[in-house]
Amino acid sequence: MRRSLLLSLSLLAWAGSSLSAVLVDNQGNGDVLTIQDGINLAATLGDPVVEVRGGLQYSGPGNYDITFGDQTLTVRSESGGPTAIVDPQFAGDAFRFPPGDVNQSTIENLLIRHAVRGVECPGNNQAQPTIRGCTIEDCTGTGIYGDYNSSPITVDGCTVRRNATGLQVFEGPVTDCEVYHNAGAGIVVVESSTAVISFCHVYGNGGTGIEVLPSTARVVDCEVVGNAGSGIYMVTGLGIARCELRGNHDWGFVFGGWSGVSTSAVDCLVSGNGAGGVRVAGESGLSLTTSTVMDNGGIGAWTDEGWLHINRSILWGNCGSQAQNDDGSRFSELSLTCSIFNVGGIIGGSLGPSNSNDDPLVCRSISCSEAPFVGGDYGLLAGSPALPSGSACGERIGAFGEGCSPASTPDWIDAAEAAGWRTRIQVNPNPVRRDAAIRFQLPESAPVRLELMDASGRRLDTLVDEYLPAGDVEVWWSASDLPRQISGVAFLRLTSSGKLLARQKVSFLE
Repeated sequence: MRRSLLLSLSLLAWAGSSLSAVLVDNQGNGDVLTIQDGINLAATLGDPVVEVRGGLQYSGPGNYDITFGDQTLTVRSESGGPTAIVDPQFAGDAFRFPPGDVNQSTIENLLIRHAVRGVECPGNNQAQPTIRGCTIEDCTGTGIYGDYNSSPITVDGCTVRRNATGLQVFEGPVTDCEVYHNAGAGIVVVESSTAVISFCHVYGNGGTGIEVLPSTARVVDCEVVGNAGSGIYMVTGLGIARCELRGNHDWGFVFGGWSGVSTSAVDCLVSGNGAGGVRVAGESGLSLTTSTVMDNGGIGAWTDEGWLHINRSILWGNCGSQAQNDDGSRFSELSLTCSIFNVGGIIGGSLGPSNSNDDPLVCRSISCSEAPFVGGDYGLLAGSPALPSGSACGERIGAFGEGCSPASTPDWIDAAEAAGWRTRIQVNPNPVRRDAAIRFQLPESAPVRLELMDASGRRLDTLVDEYLPAGDVEVWWSASDLPRQISGVAFLRLTSSGKLLARQKVSFLE
């Protein structure tokens, strides 16, 4: 009765007027008391935004199992950061997009906790929600849940922690997220998905870091570190690129399960994982290219049923063999070309041209007996046989070029706020409409590349590609330099000799 009366009073108060936003304040200092009433009022008045007063906790009826119906609205914290707390106290989900809903609503900058599921999108629904800048924590189920055959969910810039499972998605991108300390898997990509997981930190979860079921999903530019299971387990998919898989308790990367399928791993670091580096199974195949597989607690790269083609990669210092083929069936095959590995480290494989047994001379390795661990510096020292000037094939071997880190990478598994970047990129203005000034600082002279990437990891532009002195760097950039207009979100990626120094999300205005 109170809800109906409140809504009626609100409608009378605002009849004939237009709101820029409906304000929810459970202390009575706004337009309505509950988030659901805010959505209902905004839909009636035709207002696109519902703002939730920050510094308050929203619990009880009207603040859980919140739905949008057919209304496309934005529900966000009034203060711009995740200060408004949505706490169902385990009475239900926080937000739901049930079958029959048709909207493209956005949930932005909210702290969602103590729900069954933070956001639920069951199968066969027509909603296409965006979850942006939210923290979702301490749910008894999945933080963000998208079921098989659900519509795309866009997840951008969220922190998802201490849930039973972090995220489960069917379609849509997951970008720039911190996913950590969940009891099970960090991210699960369900069957038949085309999702792209990019620029995410996935660490310290109680199961697999990222699990990809049969699909055409991709994982790019992610750090997957210190998970209790494998770093990435992919049944089928389009592969991984520019990922760091370090210190996971099982394997770094496992691929396979379906006969006859294949994928690739390119420009990846696989180090310090407990069971081993890379494993191929299930009569499937993997091409491992320009990757560094070092100091893992077991076999470096192992196929026990499928095929494994290794090209321009380093396999060194692993506690088991460096690469091994155990099965010997008609599907099982191991080959190495233009790669570096320890003498006698290959079992059951065929060696192509231009391989080497010389020490790759990385900056700092760590004994494989310490696995699982996070550490080491796998850039190359001057004179390394993995540099183009020293390799037998005249091309770079491994994930990184020449250059060592100025300092050891911080251990951000136990310090969630430390992201491990060695510098920061500043973009002014951000969002960008046309032109922008881009600034960063180099701790020492180095060869530097600054690239603009889309959310799928595809390079849009190269802004800098040269040797720069230490100190402050400023680059002026214009979107008019691109062959096509950018809209939405992209990422600046700063690297030195292949090693990631910094990244920055950039929003573009149409």
